[in-house]
Amino acid sequence: MTAAQGDWVAFPAVPPRAKEAQAPERRSRWRFVGWYLGAAFCAAGVSALVALTTGIELTRLHLSVGAGIVLLAVWLVLRRQPDPTRRIRSDGSAWTVGDREAAGDDVRRVAQVEVPRRGGEPELWLRFGVDRHLDGIVLLRAEGRPVLDAAQRDALLALLERAPVELPPAMNDPYDPKGRFSYLDRPNHLDRDAALELVREPPVRGLGRRPDQRAGG
Repeated sequence: MTAAQGDWVAFPAVPPRAKEAQAPERRSRWRFVGWYLGAAFCAAGVSALVALTTGIELTRLHLSVGAGIVLLAVWLVLRRQPDPTRRIRSDGSAWTVGDREAAGDDVRRVAQVEVPRRGGEPELWLRFGVDRHLDGIVLLRAEGRPVLDAAQRDALLALLERAPVELPPAMNDPYDPKGRFSYLDRPNHLDRDAALELVREPPVRGLGRRPDQRAGG
């Protein structure tokens, strides 16, 4: 199928395993702490309500178990939410995740992520976005073979060609604003040339070449 210029090109739904996979880098642990404290607060509220209505005081063990149950319930609810439709205009001028639309010119970050599959070859996904939240997720390889059709590949290439993709600055290094050494703590992030090469020719296995590897030949 060949899409006319400006037409929307749809991409397959993204399974939870791909949405949960993140480009390996140094992540803050405070997110998990915040989730657990929120769950513990909910459990404490339930404990107070039980004590007021029944006169039964719950122990710290009960609170910990309650917090764990709340976290598990929230996680299950989030996993069961339907995946939003992802589309890219054939000329790369815009892309959507569900009802949220962004301009192709706004894409700043791109990363490659390999997602293991039980009993099969790892999948290769491309993630892109305006900032560190890489909401754009596209499957490039499955079972060792490229999966994009011509219209999908051309739309993704058009998006990357017009996007001002740049490497994130190295963490805790104010003297590296252009991200020359960001591969040390964000090894899966790509510049535009490396991203274009990856989409044109996804490797049969493993990850594509990083910008520092391409520079070294």
